[in-house]
Amino acid sequence: MKGVYRSVMLVLLGLLFLFMSGGAMVLMVRILGLLFLLPALFSLVKIFVFRGERTGMAVVPEIMVDTGSVIFGFWLLVLPYGFVNVFGKIFALLILILSLYHLYKLFLLRKQGAIALSLFAAPFVLLLVSLLVLFEVFNAGATALILGLGALASGVVDIVVIISLRRLSNRDSSTFKELEDNAS
Repeated sequence: MKGVYRSVMLVLLGLLFLFMSGGAMVLMVRILGLLFLLPALFSLVKIFVFRGERTGMAVVPEIMVDTGSVIFGFWLLVLPYGFVNVFGKIFALLILILSLYHLYKLFLLRKQGAIALSLFAAPFVLLLVSLLVLFEVFNAGATALILGLGALASGVVDIVVIISLRRLSNRDSSTFKELEDNAS
C-alpha cells in the first residue's frame, strides 16, 4: 500500500512542477520552511511553558536546536529563492535514488520472467536526467520542468511495477510474496 501512496504523491508532485513551473520550487521551499519552523516553535513554547518541570543542562541543546530550526524555517519562508537551486539538487537526488530502486525492482521481476525489457527504459532515462540536473546541464527554468516530468514518470513507472507484481501474484502466490518482500 505504501508503494501506491508513493506513486500517487510522485505523480501529484510531478504535475505540480509541470503546471507551476518555477513557482513550484519556491512553494516547496516555503513548505519546507514551515516544516522546520512550526515543530521547533511548538517545542520552544513547550520548553518555556513547562520550564519548572525540567531543569539542568539537558534543556540547553534542545533550545539551541529548536532556535536554529525556527531561524532556518523563517529564512526559508522569507527568502526562498536562495534555496531553490539546492532544493532542485535534492529533488534530483531523490529521483536518482528512485530510478535506481525502480531498476532494482524491475531486475527482480525480469529475473522471474514477469516483465518485458522495454520497462527498463523509463527508469534508465530518469537516472540519466537526474544526473544531468545534478551536474547543472540545464538552466534553472528547464530544471523545474525536467524534475516535474521526472517525478511524473517515476510515479507512473512505480504504478506499472505494482501492477506487474499484482499480475504475477495471480499466477504464483509464493513467487509474488518473495518478490514483494524483496521489492519493498
